[in-house]
Amino acid sequence: MAAYFETVRPRLAAGTDARAVDDFLLRPPTHPLLVPVRALLWRRVAHLAYAFLPPYAHELYGRPAPAPDAVTRRLRATGTVLRGIPARLRWRLPPKHILRAMARLGPGTRPAPYKVGR
Repeated sequence: MAAYFETVRPRLAAGTDARAVDDFLLRPPTHPLLVPVRALLWRRVAHLAYAFLPPYAHELYGRPAPAPDAVTRRLRATGTVLRGIPARLRWRLPPKHILRAMARLGPGTRPAPYKVGR
């Protein structure tokens, strides 16, 4: 994967299409009543996802890259918070297409837990 990105990196650019996707990811279309929730929760998720990008991607968008240690701390904190959601509720949170896929795979199927640094 690293070799692939080394070959395509010189051709990467934050053009019109990339900026449109960036805007969509930071401000996805939302029902007007859910705009405050989007501002409170989604923006944090989007910023954490962007923080995980490599430094050259931040440069393309003209944003400063966060320190890797800070990103790791934020990912660990987010994982800790998410693992604090009771399992009965947590497995109801994925979108319906994920739940349908889990149902097709069998009764014991669950999304794999994500563990940073383990």
